[in-house]
Amino acid sequence: MISVQPFDDVHSVIDKMNQILNANVAVKRILIIWPKRGRLIEEPLDFGRLATWAKHHDVQIAIAVRDPFIQKIAAERNIPVFSSRENAQQENWISKKVLDVDLQPVRQQAFAALQADKETVSLRTRVSKWSYLLLLPAFAVVFIVLSLLIPHAIIYVPRENAVQTLSIPFWTSEELETATKNGGIPSKVDHLFLNLQATVPATDRVHSKGMLASGTITLSSSCINEQRISAGTLVMTADSEPKKFHLLEEIQLASGETKDAGIIADSSGSDSNLSEGSIVLIDKPFDSCIQVLQSRPTSGGTDGIYPSPGKLDYDHAASIILEQVESEANQAIQDLYGSLRMPLKNSLRIEKVSDEILTPEIGYAGSELTLQQTIEVSVRTVSYQDMIAFAKLMMDHQKNGVFFPKNDAISFQDENPPVLSENGLITWSLIAERVGSFRYDADQIRAIVTGEKIAYGKAKLEEFFQNSDAFSVQVWPAWIHSFPVVSANIWIWDQ
Repeated sequence: MISVQPFDDVHSVIDKMNQILNANVAVKRILIIWPKRGRLIEEPLDFGRLATWAKHHDVQIAIAVRDPFIQKIAAERNIPVFSSRENAQQENWISKKVLDVDLQPVRQQAFAALQADKETVSLRTRVSKWSYLLLLPAFAVVFIVLSLLIPHAIIYVPRENAVQTLSIPFWTSEELETATKNGGIPSKVDHLFLNLQATVPATDRVHSKGMLASGTITLSSSCINEQRISAGTLVMTADSEPKKFHLLEEIQLASGETKDAGIIADSSGSDSNLSEGSIVLIDKPFDSCIQVLQSRPTSGGTDGIYPSPGKLDYDHAASIILEQVESEANQAIQDLYGSLRMPLKNSLRIEKVSDEILTPEIGYAGSELTLQQTIEVSVRTVSYQDMIAFAKLMMDHQKNGVFFPKNDAISFQDENPPVLSENGLITWSLIAERVGSFRYDADQIRAIVTGEKIAYGKAKLEEFFQNSDAFSVQVWPAWIHSFPVVSANIWIWDQ
């Protein structure tokens, strides 16, 4: 048993019976339940196909239907018919109905008709020659008709490129599930997670102990005896408030000997980064015969003040991320749906920041702050194809038969952004645009030249197009001097 739907046809019904037969080869009877409304199959030839299929597969089929028209056609094709499924299950099916038609009476009637025609022909009298004169009016009528129908003209007119634009209103709501003919477009809210980051310069400062400057000096001995200079011995500048450095290791100098020694500043600070030749003295008792030479500058001293990100830097980075949210959400919708759906402008909502990483943390040294955030947003989207379909419907209605689009492509430009009304409707409008060509009104051109002399008609067309090269005319037969008086014989073709 199969149930037929209003959208089924003979092919789908046969497919369903094939599926039943493939599922169970032992099936011998199939009951087709007809829909209560609709005549999806009403051609006798289609019922014949059903009967042929049943005969080919050795299967009995029957139809449960209340429509007298369908019952009559099915019965003519020897298909059992029942008023309901219950009757079909209770009554016996007719296994085979054979209509034995005796064709002999029909043949006899046809033969008698032929005999009568033969006798009628034989009894006809010979037509008088004068009767042919009666045909002259008929020939005249035929001549007039042909003179009206045979002449024709072809006017080749230009097709101009054009752009069609139209303001299209749309609306949507939470409850709308299908597109409507008044601009209603179903919508839904998509939730997205955006991973965004921003890097800004650090403008705050953090204070620490600082770094000690270090370097290398050369010690030269003019002492009589060997000198043992212990680690930590001071060397210094000659200023009133000298910068002091300590030897990093013990140095032993014989008389006249010269050695290099590493030094480190006594206190941190960038002011301990001295140029060459600044350190010239050594602490007592070595100052009498030990000379100090600084051939390279000291370096590495810092004041302990470093750039560090602060609250203002965090706010700056967060504002940059906020500016990225809309464009990134639109890109995420594009990646998710392609050209199938589009986000409604101003429908973006930031739900929450679900994760956040600061590098470095606020209060730590660093010349830049990098802020990474995972933001959950919601965006209302609508079907782009539904919008295209409604826009095409509106633009086809507006074109008035003279604009012909190049293809089905329609582009949109913002006009009025979406607005939420008190009744829960979201309304907006877009400017729809499509390219194509403009064709002149063929009926208007025909009206200009119908029945006119060729030269006069061309002059009127030149005035209409404002250019003699914008059109061309062909007439047939070539010897006629006027445009056809029947406007249907004037054809308007694209140049």
